[in-house]
Amino acid sequence: MAQPPDTILRASPEEAEAIRRAIRSARWVDTPYGAYRPARAADAEALHALLSDPRVSGPLYTIPKPVHADWIAQWIDAHAAEAARGEGLLMVARDRESALSGFVDLHVWPERASAEFGGGIRADLQSASLGSCGAAALFFWLFETIGIRLIAMTNALDNIRTSRLLAHLGFTRGADRICITAEGARRPSMYWELRRKDWRATFDHNPP
Repeated sequence: MAQPPDTILRASPEEAEAIRRAIRSARWVDTPYGAYRPARAADAEALHALLSDPRVSGPLYTIPKPVHADWIAQWIDAHAAEAARGEGLLMVARDRESALSGFVDLHVWPERASAEFGGGIRADLQSASLGSCGAAALFFWLFETIGIRLIAMTNALDNIRTSRLLAHLGFTRGADRICITAEGARRPSMYWELRRKDWRATFDHNPP
């Protein structure tokens, strides 16, 4: 269901392979929500509970409604195969009480040094300050550790909270696009991009 970014970047074979290696070797990234690490089969039950909350999964077109345990297991397996190819990651975070606090769904185009970023956090953590700091930590990791040069994101047209967050973090809104939901429906969506060079400029002058 992931669609390549509108902006086309060209990565050298060496840059693309470095990105693939970074994805394959990804272990963790620290954020205010907790440390994210690649999802594994043992996380399926907790992920199912998290995504059964419509406050978490409701805005996400990639998650079926309702979400079923079998789908979660297949989703984890599919991302493990993507990670082995260096083309995607599903990561989860747990808080200090070991409860699942969020997830990141990442699709990567190494040959374009680009990624589509998605994810969600537990409803009680969905505050403006946490959202800004948590997203900033993840984007910094993608740009500086994984080596991505462009991040694309989408959100529903009525998702004002996310659009404000993305604008605050320096994303530029492009032409709206149609996303295909997990059920096969069409969802008109805002489309956003952030390039590494612009992120560095924004971060230097206005840290999240």
